[in-house]
Amino acid sequence: MISVNPASARRGDAVIIEGDFFNIVPEKNIVKFNTTSAKVVSATKTKLVVEVPSGIISDNSSLTVPIFINNGDQTISFDGFTPIPGITSVTPLTGTFGTQVTITTENLVGPDYEFSIKFGDELSGINSRSGNNVIATIPYSRKGI
Repeated sequence: MISVNPASARRGDAVIIEGDFFNIVPEKNIVKFNTTSAKVVSATKTKLVVEVPSGIISDNSSLTVPIFINNGDQTISFDGFTPIPGITSVTPLTGTFGTQVTITTENLVGPDYEFSIKFGDELSGINSRSGNNVIATIPYSRKGI
């Protein structure tokens, strides 16, 4: 039996995994958030401190992913970790009404992840989504953005 705290975090955040079967050598504990490998920062027999990796993907429409831990002898898992999505880049950085903008994201798990995009106070339609890229168009605004 293991616990994960917090059960939701961003890329680069530390997550504490508690259990009773870990290897005290950090590198001997293999931790994956679904299929994405994570760095084990420190390890004791009962606790791992792990850095949340970027690029976590889900195999289904769930917003959560499993965490798999292997200590060299056995593998256990924790179901229910929620990666917090983030934006890694926006191009172009400037534009006017009608400009298409590509927003590169990370950890938008599941194909049905619901989100909206605003430029200032104006809601934009999402033109397309492919992998970690979302394309939106800058909407018309009477107030300016």
